[in-house]
Amino acid sequence: MQPHYQTEQNPIPSTSDEIQLIELVWFVWDSKIVILTSALMCLAAAFVYTLNTSKTYTSDTLLVPLSSFEVERFASLSSITGIEISAEELMTVYRQNWLKPGVIENGLVSVGFINEGDFGSKSDFEDAITGIAASIELQKAATSTKELSANPDAETHWRISFVTSRPDAWMKALKHIDKKATSDSREVYVKLFENWVEYETTKRAFEIKDIQVQLENAHSDYERETADRLAFLKEQASIARALGVGKTTIESQAFPIPTGIVANVLTDTPFYLRGYEAIEQEIKLIEGRENTKAFTRGYRDLEQKLRT
Repeated sequence: MQPHYQTEQNPIPSTSDEIQLIELVWFVWDSKIVILTSALMCLAAAFVYTLNTSKTYTSDTLLVPLSSFEVERFASLSSITGIEISAEELMTVYRQNWLKPGVIENGLVSVGFINEGDFGSKSDFEDAITGIAASIELQKAATSTKELSANPDAETHWRISFVTSRPDAWMKALKHIDKKATSDSREVYVKLFENWVEYETTKRAFEIKDIQVQLENAHSDYERETADRLAFLKEQASIARALGVGKTTIESQAFPIPTGIVANVLTDTPFYLRGYEAIEQEIKLIEGRENTKAFTRGYRDLEQKLRT
C-alpha cells in the first residue's frame, strides 16, 4: 500500500481586481467635472458661512470700589449726618442700581444694541431683550479661596461678563448703563441727605418751640415770684412804719479771722426789723426794673440754646 501525499495547489492570480480598479479610475476621470464642481461648491458654501457667521467675544468688566483716599472726602459729611458712606456701601448701592429692573434693557435699546423693528412683534422684541439682559452676569471677581489668597483685594471687586458679537455696541451700552447706575446711586445719597436735613430741621423747630415755651414759663415764674416778693415787702414795710422802725435793728456779731472779719447776722428775727427805709428801697428797685430777663432764673441759658 503506497502512502498518500496531499498535493498543495497554488491559486491562479485573478485579473478581476485589476479590472475593477482600472474601471474606477476611468469613472473618476470621466466624472472629474462633477467632482471638481462639487468640491468648489463646498468651498464656496464654507466661505459664505464663514462670512455670515459673526465672531463672538467675551467682555469682562471689573468693578473696583473707591479708594480710601477718595472715600475720605465724605468722612465729615458721614460723621455729621450719620449716613454710612464707605467704599463697600457705595459699591452695594451701585450694584443695586445696576441691576434695577429696566436699567440694562433701556441701556441696550438706547444705544441701538437691539431694535424693535427687527422683530415681528412687540412680545418677541421684549422676550429677546429680556433674554439678553438675563445673560449679562454680575458676580464676585474672586470665587475661590485660591483667587482670594492671590489677591485679597478681590474680595470687594465685582465682574460684569457678557458674550456678544457686537463689542463696540456693547461698550456703548455698558457706558450708558454705568452712567444711569451712577446717577441713580447719587440720587440715593441726595435723598438720604435731604431726609436728614428735613429731619434735623423739624427736630430743630420742635427744639426752638420747646425753648420758647420754657422762656415763657420762666418769665411767668419771674412775674409770679416778683409779685409775691413785692406783696411780702410791702406788708413788712407797713409793719415797720407802724412800729416806727426806720432803720434796721437786727443784731449781728463780728468774728475776726485771718483774712478779715465775718459778721454773723441773726436771721431768725422778723423781717420788718430791717427798717422800712431799706424795705421800701428794695420795693422801689424791683418795681423800677427795665430788664427783667437779667433777674429771671435760667433765661440766659435758654437764650444761648436758641442761638446754637
